[in-house]
Amino acid sequence: MIEEEYFSEEEENQQQQQTKQPEENSWRPTQTETQEEQTNAAALESEQHEQTNQKQQIQLVYMSRAEREKLRQKEEEDRKKREQQKLKQEKQIREEYEKFKYKEWKREQEREERKREREQKEREEKEKRMREKSKSRSRSRSDSRDRDSKYMTSNTRATEKIAIINSTEDPEIQNIKIQYLGLNKEKKKILKPSEKFKNIFNFKWDSSDDTSVDFNPLYKNKIQSNFLFGRGIQAGYDVKEQLEKNVKYEDLIHKFDPEYQKKKQENKDKDKDKDTKRSIYDVTTKDHWSQKKFDEMTERDWRIFREDNDIIIKGGRVPKPMRTWEEGELPPYILDAVRRSKYEKPTPIQMQTIPIGLQRKDLIGISQTGTGKTCAFLIPLITYLRSLPPMDEEIAKDGPYALILIPTRELAPQIEKEFQNLTSNMRMKSLVMVGGKDEGNQAFKLKLGCELLIGTVGRIKDALEKNYLVLDQVSWVVLDEADKMIDLNFEQDVNFILDKIRTNMKSEDENMAVLQEQEAKVGEKIFRVTHLFSATMPPNLERLAKKYLRSFCYISIGEAGDAKKDIEQIVDFMSEGQKKSRLQKILETAKPPIIIFANEKTAVEKLSKILDRWGWQNVIYHGGKTQQQREAAVDGFKKGKYDILVATDLGARGLHVDGVKMVINFDAPKNIKDFIHRTGRTGRAGKRGIAYTFVTNHNEAIMYDLREFLFKNNFDIPSELDTHPAAQTKPGTISENVPRSQQVILAQQ
Repeated sequence: MIEEEYFSEEEENQQQQQTKQPEENSWRPTQTETQEEQTNAAALESEQHEQTNQKQQIQLVYMSRAEREKLRQKEEEDRKKREQQKLKQEKQIREEYEKFKYKEWKREQEREERKREREQKEREEKEKRMREKSKSRSRSRSDSRDRDSKYMTSNTRATEKIAIINSTEDPEIQNIKIQYLGLNKEKKKILKPSEKFKNIFNFKWDSSDDTSVDFNPLYKNKIQSNFLFGRGIQAGYDVKEQLEKNVKYEDLIHKFDPEYQKKKQENKDKDKDKDTKRSIYDVTTKDHWSQKKFDEMTERDWRIFREDNDIIIKGGRVPKPMRTWEEGELPPYILDAVRRSKYEKPTPIQMQTIPIGLQRKDLIGISQTGTGKTCAFLIPLITYLRSLPPMDEEIAKDGPYALILIPTRELAPQIEKEFQNLTSNMRMKSLVMVGGKDEGNQAFKLKLGCELLIGTVGRIKDALEKNYLVLDQVSWVVLDEADKMIDLNFEQDVNFILDKIRTNMKSEDENMAVLQEQEAKVGEKIFRVTHLFSATMPPNLERLAKKYLRSFCYISIGEAGDAKKDIEQIVDFMSEGQKKSRLQKILETAKPPIIIFANEKTAVEKLSKILDRWGWQNVIYHGGKTQQQREAAVDGFKKGKYDILVATDLGARGLHVDGVKMVINFDAPKNIKDFIHRTGRTGRAGKRGIAYTFVTNHNEAIMYDLREFLFKNNFDIPSELDTHPAAQTKPGTISENVPRSQQVILAQQ
C-alpha cells in the first residue's frame, strides 16, 4: 500500500535536502576493506530486502501543485459520482416502494369494492325476502278473512244441511232436498272489466275541451330512425357516397326522384333567404308591420317585429327598437358617419341596443360574434361624449370619459378602427392600452388626454397600480366579450378596475333609477352607464352584473348558445390519420380567404409547412408570436397577401376579416364556447359561410355538447358521433351503464 502525502513548497525543499545528504555520506565499498566486512554488508542487505518483502514499503511521492490539484479534482468527481449513484439507488428504492404501496392500496380498494357489492347484493336479497314474506302474510290474512266471512254467512245454511244429512232418509233424496232448498255452495261471481269500470270512466266531453289548438309540435315532428349504426353501411345504397360524406338515407332513397329533389332545393332556397320566412301575403298586407309608420305600430306589431328579427327582451322598461337608422332619433353627425360607412340597415342587436343606450340605461347584450356589437355600443357612446366638454390636459388629470374593457389585445384594433370611422369629422381622441406595446409611450399619450380608453384588463389594472392612470370621471363603461374575461379568470381584476371608478351609480330602486336616467339625459347630473356584452351568460357573469348594473335591460339575439343562421355547419367523424387527406380534398374546391384552427402552436407550425408544400400562401397566428408579428399577419391576410390564416384559439375572438368564406377546425375545440367563437369568424355582416369540424375519438370532452348543438339547430349529426358513448351523457354526470367503481364525477361551475 502506497501512502500519498502532501507538502507545501518549504517542506518539499527541506525534504529534498534531507534526501541528498545520505547520498553524499553514503557507504561505498573500497579495495582496502576486508572480505569479512563485505560479507557482513551483503548479509545486512539481504536481511533488509527480506524485511521489505514482508512489510509494505512506504514511499514518499513528491508532486507539484498542479498535479495535486488534478488529483484533488479527480477525488471530488469520484465522490460526486458515488453520491449520485447513492441518490439514484435511493430514488429507485423509493419508487419501488411507492409502486408497492400503490398496488397494495389498489388491492385494498378492490377488496372494499367487492365487499360493498357483496353487502349490497345481500341487502337486496334480504329486502326481497322480506317483501315476499310480507306479501305471503298479507295473502294468508286475506284468505283467512274470506274463510271466516264465508263461514259466518253460510252458518245457517250449513246447520240446515247438517240436519238433512243426519236424517234417516235415502241419500239420493237428501241431495235432491239440498239442491232444491238452495243449500249448495255459492260460486264467486267474476265481474267483467266493462262492468267493473263502467261507472268510473264516464267522460262527458264538451267542444271547449278540444286540445288540438295547443298541440305540442314536438309530437308532430317525430324523430326519424337512422339505419346507419356504428361504422357500417346500409345495403342497397351507394357504398361510396356512404363512406365519403354524411348521408341521409332518405336522400339516397329518392336520389333519382325529380319531385323530391326539386322540393329539397326549394327548402334550401327558403333557408338562405331570411325574408321568405314570411309569406308574400303577410308582407304586402296593410296590417303587416313593414307597411306601417313608426307611430302606427301597435304592441302586437312590435312583438311580431322582434320575433321576426330573433330579438328577445327581458326587463320591464325596454324602449321600442328602431327599424331603420332614421327611426332611431340619431343626431345628424351619426347618420352621416353611418352613410359614409355604407351601413344600409341596422342589425338586430343594433336595432334594440342603440335606443337603450340613447336613454342612458344599463344593458346586458347577448349575441354571437359578427352581429355588429361594436357599432351597437359605440354609437350611443359617441353621442354621449359629444355632450361633454372637449378633452384637454387639465381635464385629463381626472382620467378619460369612457372605458372599454376587453379580454384580449386582438379586439382593440377592431374597436379603435370603428370608433375612428364614426368620429372622422369630430375632434375626439381614443387610446389603446394593451400588452406587447411600449408602456412609456402609452403613459405619455394618456397624460395628453383622451375621451375614450380601450384596454385589456391586465394592462389597465397594472396602470392603476402604478398610479399613472385614474378613473375619477369615467361615466360610461363597456365590458366586451365578458364571458371570455370570466374564462380567463379576470373576475377579480374586473372588480378591482370597476371599484376604482368614482362616478355615481344609479339607485337600485327601478323607479328612482328611471328618474336619474332622465336627469342624466338632460344634462343635470352624471350617473354611470354600464353596458355588458357577451355570447353566453355563465353564473359568474350574472354575479358581476348584479353588482355593477342598475335597472338594466336584457337583450338577446336568439337563445344563448344558438347557431348563427348564416353558417352551414359540417362535422366529419374520422381517425387522426385521415385529417390531412380530408383537408386536402376540401381545399381543392375552396376559395380564399380561409381560416384553419388547431389546438397547439406546434400543430399550427406543422400545418403551415404542409400548406406550403400544397402551394397555398399561408401565415401563422398564435401566442408565440410578438404583437407586431400578429398585427402584420392579420394585416397581410386582410389585404389578400395570404390565402389561409392558420391560428390557435387566440384568433377565435376579436379577429374580424371581411369575406371569410370558410373556417376549418382541423383540431376540434375543447369546449362548445370555443367552437361557437371559432366558427363565428365566417358568416359575418349578413354574408354566408361554411364551417368544417374534424372530430376523432380523442375529442370526448366536446362530444355531448356538440351533438346537442347540432341537434338543436337542425344540422346533420354523423352517425359515429350520434352513437358514441361520450355523446350520450354530459361530462360530470353519472352514467347508469358505468360501474360505480369506474365513475368519475367532475366539478361543474
